[in-house]
Amino acid sequence: NGRGRFNQIFSINGDTGVCQLVQASGEVPSTRYCHSAVVHNGKMIIFGGKCGGRNSNKRLADMYAFDFATGEWSIIEVSGD
Repeated sequence: NGRGRFNQIFSINGDTGVCQLVQASGEVPSTRYCHSAVVHNGKMIIFGGKCGGRNSNKRLADMYAFDFATGEWSIIEVSGD
């Protein structure tokens, strides 16, 4: 329905087109949308976003890293405004 929020990661095989769920561990982030993400040095870093319903104004200011080699999430401590 386009309204679900998930905190799962899927991998897609570029040769076969097969998509599969990645079994992640560690400090898995909460579900979110409108977040930023970048891949750097074998990790995907996500920051912020929103949580809650479609009209929610609750904004997140947390940061997480997903290590593709280990399948593990970790929290990145942030400070400042």
